[in-house]
Amino acid sequence: MDEKTLEAIPGDREFVAIGAGEKQEEQAHPLIMEEPFWIYAGSGGILVLGGLLKFLFALNFLVDIPNLTEVQEYSTLKNILLGFVFVVCGIFILKQKRDVGWIVVGAVSINLVIASNILDNDLGFSAIWKVGSALFDFIIFGLAGLIPIVFGLKRGMKGKY
Repeated sequence: MDEKTLEAIPGDREFVAIGAGEKQEEQAHPLIMEEPFWIYAGSGGILVLGGLLKFLFALNFLVDIPNLTEVQEYSTLKNILLGFVFVVCGIFILKQKRDVGWIVVGAVSINLVIASNILDNDLGFSAIWKVGSALFDFIIFGLAGLIPIVFGLKRGMKGKY
């Protein structure tokens, strides 16, 4: 273009070399990936409350005055141990330790295997009741243990965008 054509175009004709202009302030990157609160709070709450109830029902506190001879029964010991595992794992999940959910899944799986072994011993209606209880534990508490593993952020993803 010649000089006459440039003068005919309205506006400034100052040219600034690239990189010689004003410096813009660097802005912090937005944190998009943060640990979700309700996933850990819901799962941990279910495990802590369910574990306490399982422990108290195993000791028969909510139904009757505790009878220490019942503690020697095999299924009572199993339920006390399972309730303790649920409470401890629930507390760790509330502290956002997501891998503790695998311990819960393992515990309810072992509980289901033990209950199916009781069914093989042919104890009648009591065995069916115990298998149903173990299946309920597997579904409710197993899923509660899997929630942080599935929906929580993977290792090293916190703060990424």
